[in-house]
Amino acid sequence: MREVRRTAYRSFLAAAEPVEEMVANFHCLSGVPLHLFTPGLVSRSEELYRALDSAWREVVLNGPVEVLQHATAVKEKALALLTFVKDGARHLERSASSDQFDAEAVGSFLESTRTIEEDMSGFRRQAAEALLDDGTG
Repeated sequence: MREVRRTAYRSFLAAAEPVEEMVANFHCLSGVPLHLFTPGLVSRSEELYRALDSAWREVVLNGPVEVLQHATAVKEKALALLTFVKDGARHLERSASSDQFDAEAVGSFLESTRTIEEDMSGFRRQAAEALLDDGTG
């Protein structure tokens, strides 16, 4: 069971770390220019979400619930990222200008994803504990 979990957790981290990085990149911007929302960014965001969703499903199957809670929180941030990127791309398609993306949408995205680092840390911590648990406790 330990090796199966270890593999699932590693796969999840490999899928989640690029999502965390992309979210962090948006958090570093003082504004979000519309020109960022290219079809390539949409494709990349979809690819990241699909990979994370697949890895999350393996965590669901292998548990325990403490690990799954953090994995689910990260998955929710990945969905927020995908939605934000798709909304930005739709806005860019409708707009002739390359202004900043809607401040309210940016604020909502930033608020909904602000805890991704904590969620990732929690996942790592709980996964390590789950791997150390030999079932005798």
